[in-house]
Amino acid sequence: ELRQSIIKAEIEKYGGASQHIHPMIDHYSFAGLLQSSGLALPVVDYDRVNVRYSDLQNLYNDLKYMGEGNALIDRERSIRCFKGGIEAHYKSAFYDDAYMATFDIIYGIGWAPHDNQQKPARRGSGDISLTEVL
Repeated sequence: ELRQSIIKAEIEKYGGASQHIHPMIDHYSFAGLLQSSGLALPVVDYDRVNVRYSDLQNLYNDLKYMGEGNALIDRERSIRCFKGGIEAHYKSAFYDDAYMATFDIIYGIGWAPHDNQQKPARRGSGDISLTEVL
């Protein structure tokens, strides 16, 4: 919700958007990152949490205290320059007696590869043809 509001407000004011929020990852990509880092048998899950805020300053404070503020060093513009536009867009799209915010909390685990770990079956080693099953 906040990302969409920032983009709309910035396009409205400057005619384009720059990056203000660090790139996010979804739970599907997270399993791939675990594998590419050398871990085996990755397991990923997530919880989606919907939070209601009485004002956006509380949301900004929560993001700051979670360490989810802007981690980008070379950003072009400060959000302070168009904060009123952000709040207007946020209120028009995501306000219903409170400002709505959605957080996805992603959990992941992987194991260091080991010889005793389970391995996929050898290709063609199945007893039943997939074409027969389908």
